[in-house]
Amino acid sequence: MDRSSLQRISPAQVRSVLDTLCPVPALWELEGDEIVAVTLPSGRITLEPGGQIEFSGLARATLNEIEIDVRGYLAELVAAGRSLGIDFVATGVDPLRRLDEQRWVKKLRYDVMRPYLRARGARRGEMMRRTRARQT
Repeated sequence: MDRSSLQRISPAQVRSVLDTLCPVPALWELEGDEIVAVTLPSGRITLEPGGQIEFSGLARATLNEIEIDVRGYLAELVAAGRSLGIDFVATGVDPLRRLDEQRWVKKLRYDVMRPYLRARGARRGEMMRRTRARQT
């Protein structure tokens, strides 16, 4: 959330986070001019439908290696947020925002997913925009 307003961060702020975590454009995955994923030494960060930042760690041989990667990523994320005036909230769902405040990220696959999910129930699109996860 934006530290000054306590509001959800904007798409521009999400991009700033990704750019801060991965300042090397060769490691960005772009769709048009939008960064939709970045590659880090410990894994990848992708944008989920509602602008959530999702870390997917690399396969590792031990839990200790996974812990090192996750702790390193979280330290980098907190530092990036601090420099940008952003605090990250470790929740599984955004309990404070209405569904109409949950923007869809501009990503080609989400253009396909939106009508598919809508046809299978109103709550499916909500789940994609409001929930968060970490994959390791």
